[in-house]
Amino acid sequence: AIERSKMGNECCAEKQAKGAEAGSYILVYHGAMAKFLGRGWGPMMILEECGAKYECKTPEDKPAHTFAPPMVVTPGGAKVSQVPVCCMALGKELGLWPKDVKSDMKAFQYGADSADMMADGMSKPPERLAKWYAHFESALELSGGPFLFGETLTAADYCLLAQLLPTVLKEGNAAELKKCKKLSAFVAKMKEQKGYKAVDALGLPAMP
Repeated sequence: AIERSKMGNECCAEKQAKGAEAGSYILVYHGAMAKFLGRGWGPMMILEECGAKYECKTPEDKPAHTFAPPMVVTPGGAKVSQVPVCCMALGKELGLWPKDVKSDMKAFQYGADSADMMADGMSKPPERLAKWYAHFESALELSGGPFLFGETLTAADYCLLAQLLPTVLKEGNAAELKKCKKLSAFVAKMKEQKGYKAVDALGLPAMP
C-alpha cells in the first residue's frame, strides 16, 4: 500500500522535472494569490505537492478564452479556467491524476461535485450540505480511503479539500462534517500532505 503511494509521488516528481524544462506553470488569481486563497487554493496546493516551478499572476494577465479566475497555464500548452479543470490539467501534466479511463472520468466528476458542494455550502442551509458530505463519505468508503482513489493521493483530493474547507466556516456546517467519520479523517489526512502544509505556511485567509 505504501509502495503505491510512493510510486505516485515519484511519477509526480518525474513529470514535474520534464515540465520545468519547458518552462514554469502560471496560476492566475485575484491579488496574485498574495491576499487570500479562495478558488486558487486547490491548484496552488497541487503545484506545491509536486514541487513545480510556478508563478502567480493577476487576472489582468489571464489567457484568452477563459472567464473567471482561477486560470492555469501549463508548460504543455493548456490554458484553462474553472477549478475542477485547472486541477485536472495540473494533475495530468504533473502525474498526480488517475491513469485508467474509468478513474479519470470519476476524478473529474468528483471535481465538479466538489464545486457544486461549495456553491451550496455558501448559500444553502446545513441540511443541504449534509447531503454532499454524505456523498463524499460514500465515495471514500468505496475507495477504502484514505483518499478518493484508495491509498494514492491525486489532484482530485486537493480539489475536494480546497472546496470543502471553506464550507465548514459557515455556521452549522462543521457539525454536519463531524457526523461523517471518513470525510473527517480525509480532511485530517490531507492536512498532513506536503501541498497543504506549504500553502498553509503562507498564513493567508481562505476567503477575503
